[in-house]
Amino acid sequence: MSDSELAARTTWRLILIALCLGILCTGAILVTLRADAQTGGRGVQPAAPPPPPRAAQPAPAADSPRGETPIPDDPTIAPDPHESADNNVSFPVDI
Repeated sequence: MSDSELAARTTWRLILIALCLGILCTGAILVTLRADAQTGGRGVQPAAPPPPPRAAQPAPAADSPRGETPIPDDPTIAPDPHESADNNVSFPVDI
């Protein structure tokens, strides 16, 4: 066999291997997408444990001034837009 025939055979072998690998990867992607579509796009999620019971609100501290009670942080209430960090941005003017 001459060098040109050996090079041509090697080239076609590499093309065939690349083609098989591409078909295999495409099949794996299709199987994954079909499985995701059958679950409704949610994926498989484990059952979440029930949330722990909420503790009673702490009593106001006796040493707080004027008997004020601490305000609990409620994450369900949106923050005041006037107190947003975006409103407190300052830029140096001496650049």
